[in-house]
Amino acid sequence: MSTPTESTSPALNQSDTTDLYMLLKDMKSNTLTDYAVPGLESSLLKNGLFRLFEANRDIEELIQPHSHRFDFMCIVLNGTVENTLYLEAPYNPRILDSVNQWSRRELKRSNKDGFDGYLLSEDYELKGYRTRKVTYSGGQVYGMLHSQIHSIKFSRGAKVLFIEGPEVRDFSHVIQPVSNGKEIPNFYTAKWMFQPKVLAQV
Repeated sequence: MSTPTESTSPALNQSDTTDLYMLLKDMKSNTLTDYAVPGLESSLLKNGLFRLFEANRDIEELIQPHSHRFDFMCIVLNGTVENTLYLEAPYNPRILDSVNQWSRRELKRSNKDGFDGYLLSEDYELKGYRTRKVTYSGGQVYGMLHSQIHSIKFSRGAKVLFIEGPEVRDFSHVIQPVSNGKEIPNFYTAKWMFQPKVLAQV
């Protein structure tokens, strides 16, 4: 999968559809050949997830920069999405440029559910990153490899189909800012996160 680039077309281009098929191909199972007619194959998709993101307010808060355990692709159905990539680059404190220093830690799932379900590693690496922001609107597609680090913002009313590929590794990365040589531990989880939606009583 290629690194996401800004698209000027609202439609899927050849590169988008190729990337999407390569992701889905790894999720195929129970393939049936000659499905009702000669030459047609039908496969169930497993070892991945389809998730729908819907924003009911303008998302101004920074989602902690992170990677994933899997490759994924997203189709923006409505609204806009601003994807910020964190690109590794040499950090030199004596040079004033766009590279900031961050700590990079591993994040693993625990056997607990909800906000207790994540464990941040004790060890970390100091890394330099510069950012690149790309905005996508309805009909556009973006994708990322499991190793890429990003943050994301959604506009009010944004709807995004998130297609998660099979798990590639059992951890993701989280980065936290470093200032004056010290790590600023701003990653956290809380009880209000990841709660089931309660339907309003009629």
